[in-house]
Amino acid sequence: MRPLLLFGSVCLVVFALDVIFGAQVSPWSLYLLPVLVAGWLFGGPAALAVAAFSLALIVLAALWSGHPFATWFDFFMSWCNRAASLLVVAWLAGVARRTSEHAYERASKHASEPQSIGKARQRDHPV
Repeated sequence: MRPLLLFGSVCLVVFALDVIFGAQVSPWSLYLLPVLVAGWLFGGPAALAVAAFSLALIVLAALWSGHPFATWFDFFMSWCNRAASLLVVAWLAGVARRTSEHAYERASKHASEPQSIGKARQRDHPV
């Protein structure tokens, strides 16, 4: 739970920047960083939780400091694009973590298997 609090704090810092910059400059891409790191370190569910929190903060920043769009529908469409980006990054980070764990397990299993010298030579230098 503590790591999620850390990532939530990073998202709150980005939210503060979002509010300070106002409606004309949006640092929304900075929300990708905690989502990516959470996914890599703790897997897909953690990344999805950070992404959902980030999306809520994006809406709060728009309500607090305004948004540069002509209508709320335009803001909603922009939010949907940001949601898709955050969710894709969360999913990719989770997949990368699972793939890395799987490769590590396979490498450890392969390294722990005893091999005779002849088999190792055949594998390294096929005839």
